[in-house]
Amino acid sequence: METYDVAFQIFGTEMDPNSITARIGLSPDKISAPGATFGIYKGQKRTCDVGTWSMAGSSETERIEIQIEKLLTVLRPHKEVLGELKNQGWKMRFFCGVFTENATTGISLPCGVLAESGDLGIDIEIAHYFLRSDP
Repeated sequence: METYDVAFQIFGTEMDPNSITARIGLSPDKISAPGATFGIYKGQKRTCDVGTWSMAGSSETERIEIQIEKLLTVLRPHKEVLGELKNQGWKMRFFCGVFTENATTGISLPCGVLAESGDLGIDIEIAHYFLRSDP
């Protein structure tokens, strides 16, 4: 079985995520400011290196390309603002996590998804996680 975690993210080292919300006019699902604590690892506080504004995909059972297409539908009317944010140095990406027990699973993205993501200045990052199944 495969599950997917897709999110559109805007991030940068000195970014105030609330300013992104004001500019883009969309509500994020998650934000974090640079320096914010997000957990503890081996007794040490972990802090965010960058500010992040994130909008989640639709469903962990929908394939990556479907979730990206739905996010593109939401983002398309904001192309001008996205371009301004990109020109100011903020980075934008679709983060796509693939969680699977099968190491032979392939990922294919339609050229339309790639073209429109590129047109909006949004990179696509895919991380593949192999889950152990208990014998």
